[in-house]
Amino acid sequence: MKRNRTVTFINSLIVSMLILNLFIFTSRMRFLPWFIEDGWGYAGLLLTSIVLLIIFFKSYQLHKNGEITTLQEFIPLVSAIFSFFIMLMPLNDFNTIFALIVNVSIICLLFLIKNPIKN
Repeated sequence: MKRNRTVTFINSLIVSMLILNLFIFTSRMRFLPWFIEDGWGYAGLLLTSIVLLIIFFKSYQLHKNGEITTLQEFIPLVSAIFSFFIMLMPLNDFNTIFALIVNVSIICLLFLIKNPIKN
């Protein structure tokens, strides 16, 4: 029971961080109400990336114990590296749209792993 609670908490935290990343990425789009003119919105990417790296290390321990799969282990690492990559790239609309597509894809992948389609 404790294992299920830990894995559920980690998955919920990953989804929360990715949704927060979506808001941060879209803070550079002028037509949205949460538009931020300065680049300070990307400081939140640093915070979420650090949280995702901490989740990765916890997931690594769970994977060593055989409680989660390899894919579940590496999703936070890939998300954190991608956030760092976007943070270091020059800002333009293509990067923002690409970041949105990748984050939404990772969120969908998380939900498919959590709730597999049964035949």
